[in-house]
Parts: sequence; C-alpha cells; structure tokens
Amino acid sequence: MKRIENKYIIKDKENYNKFLKFIFSNNFEEIFSKRKINSIYFDYKNLSLFDFSEEGIASKDKIRLRFYGSNLNISNTNLEVKTSNAYSKIKLTSKFDKDNFDNLKMKNIKQDIKLRKLIPTVKVSYDRRYFFSKEYGRLTLDENIFYEKADWKKYPSNLSFSKKIREYRNVCEHKIENKVREKEIFPITNIRFSKYCEAIKKIYKKN
Repeated sequence: MKRIENKYIIKDKENYNKFLKFIFSNNFEEIFSKRKINSIYFDYKNLSLFDFSEEGIASKDKIRLRFYGSNLNISNTNLEVKTSNAYSKIKLTSKFDKDNFDNLKMKNIKQDIKLRKLIPTVKVSYDRRYFFSKEYGRLTLDENIFYEKADWKKYPSNLSFSKKIREYRNVCEHKIENKVREKEIFPITNIRFSKYCEAIKKIYKKN
C-alpha cells in the first residue's frame, strides 16, 4: 500500500498536552485503545541500511519483526519490509518463519535484499494511540519510546536484549493515502525522523 507519512516531534509534556488539545479541536477522534508495539530491526553487520537512510539515499529499506504486547513469541511475529522514497512508502508483510528465512517469498520484494545475511540490531518499543478525522485522515501518536540493543550472536536460536535507553520525545505520524491532497494543519513543522536510526545512533554511538 502506497501512502505519504509526515512526522512531527513533540519534545516535552507541555507541548504534548497542547498538541492533544489541538488535534481534538480539529475534529480528530481516538478510534482504538492504546497498545504496545515492538519492532526488532534487521540490518547488515556494517549497518549499511542505517547508513543509506542517514545519507538520504533515494530508496531506503527497513526490515523488521513486529509484535504486540509485552511478551515476545517469535512464532507469532510478522516480518515487514518497508521501502520508502521521497514520494511514498510501501510496506510488505509476511508471517515470520525463522526456519525458512532463506526462501521467504514476498510479492514485489527487491531482489537485492539478502535476507539471510541480515542480523537483528535493535528493538524499538512504544505505546501507540490512534486518531482519525474525516477531513484530515489518520494520525498516530507514539509515546513511552524505548530502544534496546539486540544480541545477534545468539540469533536465530535465541533473541535477547540489553542497554535499554528511553527516548523522551513523542512522535506523531500523519498518514495520508497518496490520492488525497494533504492539508497542513499542525502547529509544528514536519521533519524526517526514524526510530530505527535514532536507536542505532544512541546504542551504537553513531553520529
């Protein structure tokens, strides 16, 4: 599915409360219960996918395992491949099978993503709130964001995590179908922001 995503960073509690007041005053409604989302991101040992994202390469890929709630059950996760460029994002999803990782088939997947050579690098966890407006579309608000280092040496037989770091900023994503013309309504400017890249920079001390 192709869509446009604009991201906004909310830096402190005061601005967080102002932002909530603003979106409710613009007819956004909270449509689902808050839930915990966890993503285990994969990269090559040289972190080339991170480097491509940071360097602004036209087409960028992110590969992750996603699960919900507090407990990781590796057999109940989805593998997501997210490709983005300056105009849109495409996300492909498949049920994860660690025993069949070499032969994974995903429609439209890029041939140069060598899945078996990927290693888990970080886990990103956060609480997500969901909002919707008939006029402005879908919006999510991520809070209580934490980054953890993945121990890739034990993968795939086991996954463990260490070096837990809190992200004190909150992240808002305004998601718009590419056929809909965006209406800029927010009182703050959208920016480029990747939880994965922030996690790599904080955990691996990459600038």
